[in-house]
Amino acid sequence: MKKSLMRGFHCISKGAIKEASQIFDTQYFLSPQDLDARFGKIFCDIGLQNLGKGVGMGDYYFMRRRERRAEELVEEMEAMIAKVSTQEDQEVKEALKIALNQAESLECITLEDFKRYMARQKNFKEAFEDFNLSTKIVFFSKDELCEFLNLLVEKGLPALTLQYAEAFGTDMDPRIYNILQKAVKQNNEGQ
Repeated sequence: MKKSLMRGFHCISKGAIKEASQIFDTQYFLSPQDLDARFGKIFCDIGLQNLGKGVGMGDYYFMRRRERRAEELVEEMEAMIAKVSTQEDQEVKEALKIALNQAESLECITLEDFKRYMARQKNFKEAFEDFNLSTKIVFFSKDELCEFLNLLVEKGLPALTLQYAEAFGTDMDPRIYNILQKAVKQNNEGQ
């Protein structure tokens, strides 16, 4: 394991999640295939939402990593992360149900309703701008968020994709990271 990544895991262990996140973000950007950087980023994201879980998972990975190569831990770590993600998705769904029930007076629609509406429009960009001024889209999972961000990139709105991703915070799920890379590339090509 690279020294900088070891330093990142030590930061996680101390609860210095933001500092660790900067280290892992940099290393992941330089080498997206580096499993230590990838898992470090994920544990930081978890730690930003729940410090105890993030620290515990980071410490556990670092301990296991001393015994095995990163490639040997992929299946075990992904299963552990999936379990946490499933729990969080369930918590988010419950919170969204409560929020939607309390906010019925707000203009909100689901991603499916949004896609049906946009499919009936002739000009996606113009329709989206009109739509976006008065209505909020509710996402019930990271999968829906990824689908939405991909749709914006596909429809030629990379800058808007980046704005949405920024508004949703620092969650760097590998799928979101890949979408953002496409958006940045498309945005740079358009300038």
